[in-house]
Amino acid sequence: MITAGPRNRTGPKGDQGPKGLQGEPGFPGLDGSSPEHQWRGTEIKFKKPSGLWGPWVDLKGKDGKAGGPGAPGANGDSNIKKAPKLIVNFGTPSDTLAKDFVVVTSDNFVTKISSNITAQMPNGIFGVAYEKTSSVTVDVIFVGVIGGYSGFTTGLPLFVQTSGLPGHSVPATGMIQQIGFAVSTSELFVNLMQPIRRG
Repeated sequence: MITAGPRNRTGPKGDQGPKGLQGEPGFPGLDGSSPEHQWRGTEIKFKKPSGLWGPWVDLKGKDGKAGGPGAPGANGDSNIKKAPKLIVNFGTPSDTLAKDFVVVTSDNFVTKISSNITAQMPNGIFGVAYEKTSSVTVDVIFVGVIGGYSGFTTGLPLFVQTSGLPGHSVPATGMIQQIGFAVSTSELFVNLMQPIRRG
């Protein structure tokens, strides 16, 4: 008869072996289908696995507190003045002022007109002086709104008058050029049209 000998004690724990290689990626799972649901305004309910519908849940949060008053707007500003503008800076004589109609007289240099005669605006006006940026430079607007005028009738077209100023009448002499529309009694939307030369 063979008798088992005494059992030895457990030896000390060995060091951790090296990390094994990463396994191959598994197959992509099937797309899960969204639970059947119904909408009623801002409320929603879901269909349970039993086939019964759950309760309506309103997803609309509570109304927040009213905000405080906004900061006051700049004096004389209006929404239409905030519309995009096309403006480029040019050199100019010192007597050119904002709102003057200007023509190009040399490289990157504009001069104001004082009449609609062909000699002053042979190809029509180039743009409108928007803002004097220094004594000898000016921002010229080609498209957009410029204010500071008076006596306009909102919605009517504006033309270069014999005085070189904007007005609603088609001038009887000199060049005919519509330069835009009155968007208020004091604001001109600049939209230069092709000039017509008489004779």
